[in-house]
Amino acid sequence: MAEKSTTLQGLRVDIQLLRAFAVLLVVFFHLWPNVVRSGFIGVDVFFVISGFLITGHLLREVSATSSIKLQSFWARRIRRLLPSALLVIFVTSLFSYFFVPKALWDEISLQNLASTFYFENWVLAFNSVDYLHAEQQATPVQQYWSLSVEEQFYVIWPLLILTAVWVAGKRKINKTRSITIVLTFVSLLSILFSIVLVAENNATAYFSTFTRAWEFGAGGLTALIALNGRKFKRLPMVYSGVFLLLISVVWISPETPFPGLAAIPPVLGTGLILLAGTGVARPQHELKNYLKPAFWVGGISYSLYLWHWPLIILFPYVTGRELALLSKLSIFAAAIMLAWISTKFLERPIIRSPRLSQYSPARTMLVFLVVAFTILVPTAVATIYNYSISQAEEKDRHALTSDSCYGVKSLENGLECLGRSWPLLAPAPAKASKDLSVLYDNNHECISDTSKLIVCSFGDKSSTKRALLVGDSHAAQWFPALDEISKRDGYRLDVVLRFSCVYLDAPRGKDFQDCEIWSQSLSSYLEQSPRYDLMFVSSWASNLSGDIKSGSLSREEAIDGFHRVWNPLVKRGTTVIVIRDIPELASSPSECLEQVPQKMAKCAVLKSSAFINPDVQFEAAQNFPGVKSIDLTDAFCNDQNCFTMVGGIVVYLDLSHMNKTYAHNLSDYLGAKINSTLEKPGK
Repeated sequence: MAEKSTTLQGLRVDIQLLRAFAVLLVVFFHLWPNVVRSGFIGVDVFFVISGFLITGHLLREVSATSSIKLQSFWARRIRRLLPSALLVIFVTSLFSYFFVPKALWDEISLQNLASTFYFENWVLAFNSVDYLHAEQQATPVQQYWSLSVEEQFYVIWPLLILTAVWVAGKRKINKTRSITIVLTFVSLLSILFSIVLVAENNATAYFSTFTRAWEFGAGGLTALIALNGRKFKRLPMVYSGVFLLLISVVWISPETPFPGLAAIPPVLGTGLILLAGTGVARPQHELKNYLKPAFWVGGISYSLYLWHWPLIILFPYVTGRELALLSKLSIFAAAIMLAWISTKFLERPIIRSPRLSQYSPARTMLVFLVVAFTILVPTAVATIYNYSISQAEEKDRHALTSDSCYGVKSLENGLECLGRSWPLLAPAPAKASKDLSVLYDNNHECISDTSKLIVCSFGDKSSTKRALLVGDSHAAQWFPALDEISKRDGYRLDVVLRFSCVYLDAPRGKDFQDCEIWSQSLSSYLEQSPRYDLMFVSSWASNLSGDIKSGSLSREEAIDGFHRVWNPLVKRGTTVIVIRDIPELASSPSECLEQVPQKMAKCAVLKSSAFINPDVQFEAAQNFPGVKSIDLTDAFCNDQNCFTMVGGIVVYLDLSHMNKTYAHNLSDYLGAKINSTLEKPGK
């Protein structure tokens, strides 16, 4: 694969340039996401290069021996990739546990483990479809998702090629032809799967190994074509490849559905450049000085990819300052320096070590396991420490519930609780993101994420008094309080919830087609079921804002859509109660409370910035006969600020959802509001 004429110092010019292009795209995208908006396609370039090189290597081994020494292949991959990867995880974990708030430790520990053993992409894929993880703070090892995909490729790809060789032997056909058929078939399945998942807006598509396999396959098929020795018009291929990459840089953005069809231009462009650069006979010594800087970056591209991300994530925690132009340039310089040091003094010595190359594959893998578990020692210590502290504090935390200033009582008893400090918070800020109601247990089986209608029953299930909770996850956040109220007042409480859906009769954008079907199904269900005495409705205020701002749905159309679904219920005698959505935050409340737990005001946000988008559903409830509304903003805010901690209770589990502890604490307060609202005549 390393032809003399396309090499400087033994390395292919085109591959080193592509590596430099890819890594700089990724780094600049992470540093300046509003400028280099397509930078994430650098990962796709890397995937094609890996598929090309590894497939070429395996094909030559098959050609020479009719087999592949799997353990030796995997051992070489370990020596090549893992030393720098494990070093970065170790250093990153040390800095994380010294500087990052404990609120993020659990997630960092999980992702350290996932990155060490290369299943980080599946952790991120799971988080991306878990609605309540969608706003989660990025961890310093999140870049390992692509390396995880690549390592999984290194495990599966040689097995596929061996399968093709075995089939060729059984069917008495040419090995190369058999390999081509198998790789083509797998690649086609993968790209079709990628297109379908992206079209369905499935969040796992970006991180899934199965939606990315075709990119490695494209590189592999390029290697098969290159090894056939066919002659091509190389200059048009180079120009076409460069054109496709440049078009991708200009055209693709974070809003582009990806990977899917949009990944074809950068993948095809990379493949064309690789194919054109194979077997070129013209010497290129005159380009040496011109290409040397890019060459050098290509040579450290792997380590540069590893180091740049933790520097970006950890910088604000270590320095206490947000990223600015000078700090971003400093991070870039530091990443270059660390990448060069890692490459020169760790990667290359290990790769070139005669002693290590003589290790048996079993010994190499054993060394990897020992080192891997060793570098996870800080992760284990931090996890055990976090757990032991939370257990020790639990008894003291339970005693807080009887305090006259605990939770919302601190707002009701303002003068008595003025200036009160809370050295211990409930839940602990580090655990607030896991403080979920029972609705989120059992894989969210009571909250739909499709057009399917799901009805779950709680409270006094034998009661003839029936109440219904309807909406999205922002309706679900009221469940702990409403569940307590329904049990106390003898109601059966049914819940019909769907992530990201508002119950109304109005046309939405294409991303909300399932919601329209869900709303229609809910209306049919309500027509056929026995009458509900009460229906509680709530939803994320920002849900409709995108459609309204784009002009695809007007505020008046939305209000009419709410009235159309409420009117049949009101006519049957159901009282509809709309609960206004809670304030929304811009940054993680748990991180702030971890650092200044006693000072509620320090972690408060301006009320004006916490209600950016109007709650149109709440507005629709005003002056509509038979529909009432409840506004609990005073349980979260005063006249100027909205609080992330109220009376020793951490209010939020993320940027916009209330946690279970505060919802429970609000049950009496909400119950009194409901009773007061029902007693009022008309509105």
